[in-house]
Amino acid sequence: MRASLVGAERMQRRLDSGIAKTLIVLKRRIDRASVELQAAIVRGLAAGTYGIFSRHGMSGLAGSVRVVPAEVEGERVKGGVEGGGGTTSYGNVFESGGEGSYEIRPVNAKALVWLAYGTPAKGSKPRTMGASGERFMRKQKSFGFTKDMIFRARVTHPPAKRRRWMGGAVADMKSRILEIVYGSAQEGFDFGG
Repeated sequence: MRASLVGAERMQRRLDSGIAKTLIVLKRRIDRASVELQAAIVRGLAAGTYGIFSRHGMSGLAGSVRVVPAEVEGERVKGGVEGGGGTTSYGNVFESGGEGSYEIRPVNAKALVWLAYGTPAKGSKPRTMGASGERFMRKQKSFGFTKDMIFRARVTHPPAKRRRWMGGAVADMKSRILEIVYGSAQEGFDFGG
């Protein structure tokens, strides 16, 4: 005995066509959501919303944020936003937090130099220089340095704090992203009969 559905091939073609159209609509929606997310991340960096300021405008961390165009892979649609790559790899450290302290050494000089500012911490005593320190400072003054400057051969930097500049923007935009991607159930899904 043999059974078959009349018009099964035609029905399958309509279903396949509907899936293809659905994937195309979702691709457009994901691209639109990605563009809005990119803009939100860049605005957040400019405003310091996530604890990081992009002082260099679009040439710094904010300039590394780019939309990855959505692609259809089988029955999946993938797209999104990337940032913190290339010369701004420090963005990845901010996003996940530092894993440990690290040493900073001078590259093109014998010492690291920076200006001292602020006041001593509460309860700490002001430091005084010994005779060798005074001689060192006299020598430095001859090169135009002042006693407000600090010199070190190396310093140990504590682990970087976690500042979720991309994840924070995604969390802030979650409802908007879902609204764009899922939107009105009928918007863009009119397949005809």
